Amino acid sequence: MAMARRAFCAWVLRNAVVAWALAGGLLLAALTLRGSPVSRNCPHGNLQTRLAPKAQQPPWQAALDCPIYILDVSAEVAPAIGIPKCDINDPQVWPLARPGKLPWELQRMETIPHMHYMYASQYWLNQALRNATGVLTDNIDKACLVWVDTYCYNQWYVSWRAVKNRPHIQKLYPSPAGLDVEQLLTQAVDHILDSPRFKKRQGRDYVFHTPLTNPGKAYKRMCTDMLYSHTLVVEHPLSCINKGRPKVSLRETQILPYSAVANAGDLSAPIVGSLRPTFMYMQANCGTAQCGMLMRLTIAEALAGSPADVQVKCANRPVRQPKPHAQVQLEMRRSVLCLLVPGDNVSSGRLTEAILAGCIPVFIGDPWHELPFNHGEVEWPNIAVFIKVQSPGWTNATTCAAPLKQWNQKADVTYATATVASLDAAFAYLRALPKEAIERRQAALERERTKFMYAAPPGRDSSALSDIVFTNLLGYGRRLLETPMLQRLRAPRLVAVRAAAADDPWKVLGVPKGADTNAVQRAYKLRMSEVRGRDEAAQQQIEAAHSAIMMAALSSRLKGNVSVEKDVLYADRAKYFPWRPRLWMAAKDILLYSALAQALMLSWALLSPLTAGTQPVIWCEWCRLGVVIMFYHLLECCTFCGRLPKLMTPVVGIYSVACVMFDAAAAIAGGAGNIVKQNRLYPVPKGGPDFPPDEKKQGGKNIVRGFFLAFLATFIGCIFFYTLPDAIAAALGRVMPFWFYEGQTMLLAIGSCTMNWLFTAFTC
Repeated sequence: MAMARRAFCAWVLRNAVVAWALAGGLLLAALTLRGSPVSRNCPHGNLQTRLAPKAQQPPWQAALDCPIYILDVSAEVAPAIGIPKCDINDPQVWPLARPGKLPWELQRMETIPHMHYMYASQYWLNQALRNATGVLTDNIDKACLVWVDTYCYNQWYVSWRAVKNRPHIQKLYPSPAGLDVEQLLTQAVDHILDSPRFKKRQGRDYVFHTPLTNPGKAYKRMCTDMLYSHTLVVEHPLSCINKGRPKVSLRETQILPYSAVANAGDLSAPIVGSLRPTFMYMQANCGTAQCGMLMRLTIAEALAGSPADVQVKCANRPVRQPKPHAQVQLEMRRSVLCLLVPGDNVSSGRLTEAILAGCIPVFIGDPWHELPFNHGEVEWPNIAVFIKVQSPGWTNATTCAAPLKQWNQKADVTYATATVASLDAAFAYLRALPKEAIERRQAALERERTKFMYAAPPGRDSSALSDIVFTNLLGYGRRLLETPMLQRLRAPRLVAVRAAAADDPWKVLGVPKGADTNAVQRAYKLRMSEVRGRDEAAQQQIEAAHSAIMMAALSSRLKGNVSVEKDVLYADRAKYFPWRPRLWMAAKDILLYSALAQALMLSWALLSPLTAGTQPVIWCEWCRLGVVIMFYHLLECCTFCGRLPKLMTPVVGIYSVACVMFDAAAAIAGGAGNIVKQNRLYPVPKGGPDFPPDEKKQGGKNIVRGFFLAFLATFIGCIFFYTLPDAIAAALGRVMPFWFYEGQTMLLAIGSCTMNWLFTAFTC
């Protein structure tokens, strides 16, 4: 009976502790995610609270860490090189705003305002960027990114080229004699590419927008001098991936849709349940000279004689019968499916028009039509249909040899692609689509179609499309600043930001006025690690600020005006424990990861005490998960990881954990968290001959310090939770309760994990 009661008490104790550990871990994670209190001297203060954007304001408009400079080519570059300025409201620059043959031939509209043309995407992006004054700077030296505004010259080049290629209407649209707009744009772009600022960083912080499929010789250096610049294009061949471009990790070309603002209709109108009598629709030019045109012709001929709800026709065959732009938009709004195949190029403006019309895009390949936003910004598998035809009838054509190799899908839609034998099988597949599948795609279209509208909706300064573009762009800028080879970008930015506060040394170091000596020293080392060997002026400014703060503290102490910290007052005395733990609260992410890792290990050890044994640390197979997570973050902060490819970091972390028998799992997880914290407080130098030898050893010091704190925490946890109470009871001649000895493993587990988390969270 007594043995049963003891076993029952041990079972209750073990499960109660497990419940406590899980509840505590979940509560701590919730509080950490919600926002943890941070010391006022902590270098990782609650920045998100201070920089929280206003309501209805996209987050990118509140970003202050990567200012953007708008380089207006007409206002700045044109006067510098002596070319005519560009005024988009000048009829000679944009003659399509008045009625005539040219607007009809270009876009089948009576008049085309410049912002309604299919190549006007930069106009709307310029508007969104200029409205976001919080991310702009008027000093190019302070800029993290340089946005090159060539919109007016691009549109001028479009209209000039259209008139030049149409001799029958040249008299209707006269231009100054001898004016070559392509040459003007080329001179402007060459001036930017040859500037010292562009060459200094190989153009990595420059952003070029080329909305044309054939940008002409103005961008002839796109795959040479502009190779490292961030570009916004309408199709992936313009990103130079087919021209021997090397693998550049920072080159993140964004594929954008064409602009389709005119006749877009009401985007708030529902798609599901709307009246759409046409089942399948396509109205496009066909031919045999280009692969895309041949694909259109083959599909139109295969569907000849189809029922009346299939409107798939060539606009120029058998006779030329183009429809007005507004009529085509209306017909797409009355259609369920819209066929999307390439044309003269891999991309077309018809994709944007179909999506805005609520018509489900149907992509048929190979080769494939271009997909903008192909990195997960758009739910392509949910809003479209993808059909791969094995024997379509155009694969053997000579005009399709190159497109079959180059016009492939860049988005991850392979799992959503149906493979059929022939075009007839493809059409049968579309006819067999259940109503639920069509309505599901229509519902997704209602969510996603605003991502294809450049114009901002009422009451907003930017559209969902602009938010995607600039969020990606600012993410690129931040990664650019954190790249080791481009850390020199940060030094001029630090000097520029703090130049206005040059008379305040506290602001130069970035610490609150009156901060303690440890905080000042940490800030000093952090700032010096950012600029040493890269910017001598910034280095001198930081050293002067540090000296001013130290001298002011010394003067105040000599005058007896302030109380002096013991670290300063007794600085000349030897410290008995220089490596003693010091109070310092960790950042939010470290609190979260360490709490989850320790809670996971504690829970498993308590649920399976036989695998834990009676060692002063916790051992189990599942504990490796927490170690892998913490060791991954450790590798991100180590010096040598900066030289590894990005994808190798988790591989090295998992390999290291698998090769080393980390029996002291709780201590290892705690040590990893401590090392991450040490690396943030005492950053590891990026290397170089200008760094003192002692600072080059900072990474090793941080690792030793982290594991010292972890094993000290493990030792203290075991002592206070089991060894010390047992020793006190023995000294007093007493015997501890039975559950104390029965629950030895649980007490050691609780002590080890709890103290490791406390040391990670509150010491350094």
